[in-house]
Amino acid sequence: MKKYRKLNPISFPIKGTCLIEASAGTGKTYSIIIFYLRLLLGLNIKSFPHGLSVKEILLVTYTEFAKNQLKERIRKGIIHLKSACINKDETHPLFKEIKNVKKSLIKLIYAEHNIDEASIFTIHGFCHKMLSANLIESKFFLDKNTIEDESYLYNQISKNFWEKYCSKLPILISKIIFSYWKDSDFLLKDTLPFIKGEKPTILSSVNKKQSIKNFYYSKIIYINKIKRIWKKLIIKMLLKIVSNLMNANKKEKILKYINIIDAWSNNKTENFDVPIEIKKIKNLLKNHYKNYKNILQNIFFNKVDESYKFYKKLKELIFQKSIIKMREYKKTEKKNQEKLDFDDLIILFKTELFKFNKLSKIIRNIYPVAIIDEFQDTDLIQYKIFFKIYYKKKMCSLILIGDPKQAIYGFRGADIFTYIKIKNKIKNIYSLQTNWRSSVRMVNAVNFLFSRIKNPFIYKNINFDKALSIKKNNNLNFFIENKLQSAIEFVMYPKNNIGLHNYQKYMAEQYAIKIYNIINSSDYKKTYLENKYSHKNVIISDITILVRNRTEANFMKIACDKLSIPNIYLSDNSSVFHTLEAKDIIQILNAILFPENENIVRCALLTKMFGLTNVEIQKLNYNKKIFKKIILEFILYRDLWDKFGIMQMMNYILDNKNYFTMFNKFKKDIKYFSNIIHIVEILHETSKKIKNKHELLKWLYYQITFNDVQNENHKIRVFDEDKAVKIMTIFKSKGLQFPIVFLPFLSSFRTKKHVLFHSKKKYKLILDLKSTLKNRKLSDKERLSEDIRLFYVAITRAIYHCSIGICSLSIGNQTKSVMSHTHRTSIGYIIQKRKKSDWNTLKKYLENISFYSKGNISVNLKKNLCKKILKTNFSFFNIKKNIISNKKEDYFFKSISFSYIKKNNFNKLNYIYEHEKENKEKIYDFNTSFLPKGKIFGKFIHKIFEKLNFTKNIDKNIIKENLVKYEFDLSLTNDLAEWIKNIIKKPLNEDFLSLSRIKQKNKLTELKFYLSINSKIKEKEFNFLIKKYDPISSKCFCLKNINNINGILTGSVDLVFLWKKKYYFLDYKSNWLGENSSFYNKKNMTLEMIKHRYDIQYQIYSVAIHRYLKYKIKKYDYNKHFGGIYYLFVRGINNLCRKTKNGIYFIKPNYSLINKINKHFL
Repeated sequence: MKKYRKLNPISFPIKGTCLIEASAGTGKTYSIIIFYLRLLLGLNIKSFPHGLSVKEILLVTYTEFAKNQLKERIRKGIIHLKSACINKDETHPLFKEIKNVKKSLIKLIYAEHNIDEASIFTIHGFCHKMLSANLIESKFFLDKNTIEDESYLYNQISKNFWEKYCSKLPILISKIIFSYWKDSDFLLKDTLPFIKGEKPTILSSVNKKQSIKNFYYSKIIYINKIKRIWKKLIIKMLLKIVSNLMNANKKEKILKYINIIDAWSNNKTENFDVPIEIKKIKNLLKNHYKNYKNILQNIFFNKVDESYKFYKKLKELIFQKSIIKMREYKKTEKKNQEKLDFDDLIILFKTELFKFNKLSKIIRNIYPVAIIDEFQDTDLIQYKIFFKIYYKKKMCSLILIGDPKQAIYGFRGADIFTYIKIKNKIKNIYSLQTNWRSSVRMVNAVNFLFSRIKNPFIYKNINFDKALSIKKNNNLNFFIENKLQSAIEFVMYPKNNIGLHNYQKYMAEQYAIKIYNIINSSDYKKTYLENKYSHKNVIISDITILVRNRTEANFMKIACDKLSIPNIYLSDNSSVFHTLEAKDIIQILNAILFPENENIVRCALLTKMFGLTNVEIQKLNYNKKIFKKIILEFILYRDLWDKFGIMQMMNYILDNKNYFTMFNKFKKDIKYFSNIIHIVEILHETSKKIKNKHELLKWLYYQITFNDVQNENHKIRVFDEDKAVKIMTIFKSKGLQFPIVFLPFLSSFRTKKHVLFHSKKKYKLILDLKSTLKNRKLSDKERLSEDIRLFYVAITRAIYHCSIGICSLSIGNQTKSVMSHTHRTSIGYIIQKRKKSDWNTLKKYLENISFYSKGNISVNLKKNLCKKILKTNFSFFNIKKNIISNKKEDYFFKSISFSYIKKNNFNKLNYIYEHEKENKEKIYDFNTSFLPKGKIFGKFIHKIFEKLNFTKNIDKNIIKENLVKYEFDLSLTNDLAEWIKNIIKKPLNEDFLSLSRIKQKNKLTELKFYLSINSKIKEKEFNFLIKKYDPISSKCFCLKNINNINGILTGSVDLVFLWKKKYYFLDYKSNWLGENSSFYNKKNMTLEMIKHRYDIQYQIYSVAIHRYLKYKIKKYDYNKHFGGIYYLFVRGINNLCRKTKNGIYFIKPNYSLINKINKHFL
């Protein structure tokens, strides 16, 4: 076994080829950022002492989401180091390595400005870039379209195969084939894994060149021969043997079987059916036909045994033909259509690379250093590409980073055996050993579990080394009912063996109850997460349930729904076209295209969007005037569609106040609204290709009927996950972390449908259709190894606590069997050390683990958790579960807030602004302002102002309640009351306006809004517009990462109020600018506005108020009715003097700006 060297990212020698194994939570991304910064500045790198540009450092990762995340993290890393250089901050790990701070600062500023041009790609993106760069004079031209949605292609080739080889065969053969697969879709589902990716070596007992028809007829001849032998010879022998039997029951049975077989022998042979009674006779007479053994066995029984395999062999023949032919069809179809799929890009680039030797050198000159992230998920072709370019080459470096313990994407083509092969080739191997994520108890528990067994991941090349923990995490603890919990808990099914379905149902119910009890106890401050400085009550979003698939997720969702626990399945890949909203949209668009057809219009009015009932439709039938108006309205929609397109037309419908007034059911359902917007967005994009409206409607109908969600943008989007228990697949959870993780269904496994494995020496992929025992074992060994890797990924997501549901599992009808199949599961393999066991033995294993784990692992054997439920009405049960949100990797549509835009742009301001003010302390400060700092205090102060009646005396009970809620000291009550009183009475302008003069009836707090975005925002246009009209925006850097924002913009305004016939809105800010109110002057507040891009916030809010007032006021005029915006930096307001405006920032955006944003962008 090779020795690993401990990695120090600061001193790590960036040269040659090296492999870094980074266990879960050990700071892999941090290390990549340190490498990147060192390469930018040439720190401790002999090959590149002057550094490299962002274009010269190649960084390849696995997914688009990971690519974007890495780019953003690197951007932050650059800014952080830049700030350290400006402030001479020696606490930054790289600052001491910098010799020339001035030069380094210039490089960092340049890198920050050019980060969007950084060479950070997915493998497909890198190959596409290289192929389209014309680096060599090749005959290959990248003028082909890339297939983003391959579903249509695969459906087409499966239909072609089905039509040629299956459906047009004689009806008797087709009947047999239809018993295997109902149609081409079912066949495709079976063959798809082998049509994509690496072509397997197929082991089969059938000659693939044989035609299906010839196979069928040859076997029919074979069965007819068996029938002839039966009639001429066998039946006579059997009757003779039976006549000598003494056992009357046996004699009666055999005679019955002979009659059945004889009837079969006289029927016409149309299929491969051979009576099972022949086998039964053989078993009954095995000790009675010694004199006829050779004849019966060799001439008859052996032939019958062979005939029992005919159905399997025919399926085997068709299956291997389908794989071979569909792969050929795919190649031909893509060539004819001049299209490429993503895998083609990699294959073509590899071909070009090996064809033109100088290409490798050209690429090395462009990218002297390559960092390959998630390398455990590579495949053979990708490995050959990067080794061809970099391996054993001078003046370059190849850094491979991954963790074979987390290789879980075999279904996507990732190949752990390629990784093992490469690992054996590389001399320089490093490891990251310190877990920065989890509590010390959690790290120790995982170490204990996986180190109990030699080769816990089965293959000796996949090492498990104990992770180290950090002292700071020694204080991370989880308490339930004020009792310290173990890091890992096993919840064991309290009886003997249990079947899979019952196990899943039982565990789902138990874990739903567990969540119910945790949140209930948390409401009483008895259940909390503790760190060194404080503890926080457990909230519902702290809990994440990890599952393998949708089936397990559904078990969990049903159990949670029964207890009214809000839950959200973040791995939901359902298509938005398979929703009620899609059916409603097609009805509505149909009515818009054919408004003269009253029946079609009535169908549209019955949709949820318009919300009419059958009774209301009946009333319309008797009121021709109103119905005529409705038809005219639909004609108007058609005209709007003609002139402005489907997006603008739908916006008009949604914004039309008549419909919101008449049919108010619709606007209450945010999920319905968001799905409608999502579908309209897709139709808007599709309409650019399909101009004809009728054809567009046909396209929509096709999506509703056949869409199989290969297109990421067609997946249902969901949001507000902070107010629900998160349910997600283990696959999606990789790279994430959660305070509390539940794994209810870990004692389950699924055997592979096909015998698929890798050869021992060359690691070639083999598909054994013969299904030999030896190869079945090899296949199951690979399955179990991947299951254990999944378990490792799942358990290492937890920061504080992980609870695992375990049972003594039985398969099929073996619940009465003493021995279980738990050893075949990932958790069973680790717990039972590969040995079989019954329920009692499993219990002893767990108790033994608990005893020797020093309190880090516990076992829960309680029969039922239901007894713990208290009859309490929980506030979290009232949270709406039907609110939608986006999956983390989807940037095209979400409920987008100002916070989202700010989060993606917080670094864009000039560092001069950032450091022009006084440096601020990060610790709590009780000086003249006496107020604690941080986001929690910001939420606290917002809640106080939301609840207060400004015209009355300060209600101290409101302050006390929220001090308790946000865990601040009650001794602050009186001081806070006086301070808030000052803020409320403080004059805001020369017109005697103050909060204390605003009547309850003239104000709205936390006014929520939803604004639909018409189309993808163009960065340049938007930035030009706001810089032209807004003095704050003109001083800011351009917004970036907003091109792909699309969908619904949402938010809430702290306070909207009416004062002297004008409407204003006000936002409370708790930002800390300095020790006293003098720091809250106009200059410093302006810098703070710039730093946090509050200009974007008030522009969005102004559009929302603008629309609201247009709806509310007849003959609305912006300049006449809208007064402007107040930002109260509340820490700066501590006296009632009218002359000082410290802490009060006022602005009124230019009407042209608001009007143009409203018109063109929202």
